[in-house]
Amino acid sequence: MKGRRNMKGFTLMELLAAIAIVGVLSTAAVIMLGRTHVQTLQGKLESDVASLNRAVAVYVGFGGDLTAVEEPAEVLRRLKTRQSAVEAKSATGLTGQFLDSRWEADLMSEEEASSDRPRVVWDPAGDPTVRGDESGIPGSQRFFPWRTGRQ
Repeated sequence: MKGRRNMKGFTLMELLAAIAIVGVLSTAAVIMLGRTHVQTLQGKLESDVASLNRAVAVYVGFGGDLTAVEEPAEVLRRLKTRQSAVEAKSATGLTGQFLDSRWEADLMSEEEASSDRPRVVWDPAGDPTVRGDESGIPGSQRFFPWRTGRQ
Protein backbone atom coordinates (compact mmCIF):
# COMPACT_ATOMS: atom_id res chain seq x y z
CA MET A 1 0.00 0.00 0.00
CA LYS A 2 2.74 2.40 0.87
CA GLY A 3 4.25 2.16 -2.62
CA ARG A 4 0.98 3.00 -4.42
CA ARG A 5 0.67 6.37 -2.73
CA ASN A 6 3.87 7.57 -4.34
CA MET A 7 2.66 6.72 -7.89
CA LYS A 8 1.95 9.68 -10.10
CA GLY A 9 -1.15 9.82 -12.31
CA PHE A 10 -4.82 10.63 -12.37
CA THR A 11 -7.53 8.83 -10.49
CA LEU A 12 -10.52 7.37 -12.27
CA MET A 13 -12.76 10.15 -10.90
CA GLU A 14 -10.45 12.86 -12.21
CA LEU A 15 -10.43 11.29 -15.68
CA LEU A 16 -14.23 10.95 -15.73
CA ALA A 17 -14.66 14.58 -14.66
CA ALA A 18 -12.27 15.78 -17.41
CA ILE A 19 -14.08 13.70 -20.05
CA ALA A 20 -17.46 15.05 -18.92
CA ILE A 21 -16.24 18.65 -19.12
CA VAL A 22 -14.83 18.12 -22.63
CA GLY A 23 -18.11 16.52 -23.68
CA VAL A 24 -20.20 19.45 -22.43
CA LEU A 25 -17.91 21.98 -24.12
CA SER A 26 -17.93 20.13 -27.44
CA THR A 27 -21.74 19.85 -27.36
CA ALA A 28 -22.02 23.60 -26.79
CA ALA A 29 -19.60 24.27 -29.66
CA VAL A 30 -21.57 22.08 -32.08
CA ILE A 31 -24.82 23.84 -31.16
CA MET A 32 -23.25 27.27 -31.66
CA LEU A 33 -21.75 26.31 -35.04
CA GLY A 34 -25.09 24.94 -36.23
CA ARG A 35 -26.78 28.26 -35.52
CA THR A 36 -24.01 30.18 -37.25
CA HIS A 37 -24.55 28.19 -40.46
CA VAL A 38 -28.27 29.02 -40.50
CA GLN A 39 -27.57 32.70 -39.81
CA THR A 40 -24.99 32.78 -42.61
CA LEU A 41 -27.46 31.31 -45.10
CA GLN A 42 -30.10 33.83 -44.02
CA GLY A 43 -27.63 36.70 -44.43
CA LYS A 44 -26.62 35.52 -47.90
CA LEU A 45 -30.27 35.23 -48.94
CA GLU A 46 -30.97 38.78 -47.74
CA SER A 47 -27.89 40.03 -49.63
CA ASP A 48 -29.09 38.27 -52.79
CA VAL A 49 -32.52 39.86 -52.43
CA ALA A 50 -30.90 43.30 -52.10
CA SER A 51 -28.94 42.62 -55.31
CA LEU A 52 -32.12 41.50 -57.06
CA ASN A 53 -33.99 44.59 -55.87
CA ARG A 54 -31.24 46.84 -57.24
CA ALA A 55 -31.26 44.97 -60.57
CA VAL A 56 -35.06 45.24 -60.76
CA ALA A 57 -34.92 48.97 -60.00
CA VAL A 58 -32.33 49.54 -62.74
CA TYR A 59 -34.24 47.34 -65.20
CA VAL A 60 -37.47 49.23 -64.58
CA GLY A 61 -35.61 52.55 -64.62
CA PHE A 62 -34.40 51.78 -68.15
CA GLY A 63 -37.93 51.08 -69.31
CA GLY A 64 -38.24 47.39 -68.53
CA ASP A 65 -41.65 46.07 -67.52
CA LEU A 66 -42.11 43.26 -64.99
CA THR A 67 -45.77 43.81 -64.10
CA ALA A 68 -47.05 40.88 -66.17
CA VAL A 69 -44.36 38.46 -64.97
CA GLU A 70 -45.62 35.74 -62.65
CA GLU A 71 -42.67 33.33 -62.40
CA PRO A 72 -39.35 34.09 -60.64
CA ALA A 73 -37.43 32.26 -63.40
CA GLU A 74 -38.83 34.72 -65.95
CA VAL A 75 -37.72 37.67 -63.79
CA LEU A 76 -34.17 36.27 -63.68
CA ARG A 77 -34.23 35.64 -67.44
CA ARG A 78 -35.25 39.23 -68.12
CA LEU A 79 -32.66 40.64 -65.74
CA LYS A 80 -29.96 38.62 -67.52
CA THR A 81 -30.80 40.10 -70.94
CA ARG A 82 -28.23 42.35 -72.56
CA GLN A 83 -28.84 46.03 -73.11
CA SER A 84 -28.90 47.43 -76.58
CA ALA A 85 -25.91 49.51 -77.70
CA VAL A 86 -27.95 52.72 -77.34
CA GLU A 87 -29.01 51.85 -73.77
CA ALA A 88 -25.46 50.87 -72.82
CA LYS A 89 -24.13 54.25 -74.00
CA SER A 90 -26.66 56.16 -71.92
CA ALA A 91 -26.13 54.05 -68.78
CA THR A 92 -23.24 55.48 -66.82
CA GLY A 93 -21.45 52.71 -64.93
CA LEU A 94 -23.76 49.97 -66.24
CA THR A 95 -22.72 47.87 -69.18
CA GLY A 96 -24.14 44.66 -70.52
CA GLN A 97 -26.60 42.91 -68.24
CA PHE A 98 -28.62 43.93 -65.21
CA LEU A 99 -27.74 40.67 -63.44
CA ASP A 100 -24.86 38.20 -63.78
CA SER A 101 -25.86 35.59 -66.35
CA ARG A 102 -24.58 32.77 -64.11
CA TRP A 103 -27.23 33.36 -61.43
CA GLU A 104 -29.69 30.52 -60.99
CA ALA A 105 -32.38 30.00 -58.38
CA ASP A 106 -32.58 26.92 -56.19
CA LEU A 107 -36.33 26.40 -55.96
CA MET A 108 -37.92 24.73 -52.96
CA SER A 109 -39.54 21.35 -53.15
CA GLU A 110 -43.10 20.89 -51.91
CA GLU A 111 -41.78 19.44 -48.65
CA GLU A 112 -39.41 22.38 -48.13
CA ALA A 113 -42.19 24.84 -48.97
CA SER A 114 -44.24 23.56 -46.04
CA SER A 115 -41.43 24.48 -43.63
CA ASP A 116 -40.74 27.87 -42.10
CA ARG A 117 -37.40 28.27 -43.91
CA PRO A 118 -36.74 31.71 -45.37
CA ARG A 119 -37.40 32.08 -49.06
CA VAL A 120 -37.54 34.60 -51.87
CA VAL A 121 -40.98 34.94 -53.37
CA TRP A 122 -41.66 37.11 -56.42
CA ASP A 123 -44.51 39.53 -55.85
CA PRO A 124 -45.73 40.56 -59.33
CA ALA A 125 -46.98 43.86 -57.93
CA GLY A 126 -43.71 44.69 -56.20
CA ASP A 127 -40.14 43.55 -55.59
CA PRO A 128 -38.68 40.19 -54.57
CA THR A 129 -39.10 39.85 -50.83
CA VAL A 130 -37.83 37.43 -48.22
CA ARG A 131 -40.69 35.62 -46.56
CA GLY A 132 -39.89 33.10 -43.89
CA ASP A 133 -43.20 33.25 -42.10
CA GLU A 134 -45.50 32.03 -44.86
CA SER A 135 -45.28 28.29 -45.07
CA GLY A 136 -46.83 26.58 -48.04
CA ILE A 137 -45.67 29.19 -50.55
CA PRO A 138 -42.79 27.78 -52.60
CA GLY A 139 -39.93 30.07 -53.45
CA SER A 140 -36.20 30.24 -54.04
CA GLN A 141 -34.21 29.17 -51.01
CA ARG A 142 -30.88 30.42 -52.39
CA PHE A 143 -29.14 31.68 -55.51
CA PHE A 144 -25.87 30.42 -56.90
CA PRO A 145 -23.66 30.79 -59.95
CA TRP A 146 -24.29 27.66 -61.98
CA ARG A 147 -20.64 27.18 -62.94
CA THR A 148 -19.43 26.82 -59.36
CA GLY A 149 -22.36 24.66 -58.21
CA ARG A 150 -24.64 24.86 -55.25
CA GLN A 151 -23.23 26.23 -52.04
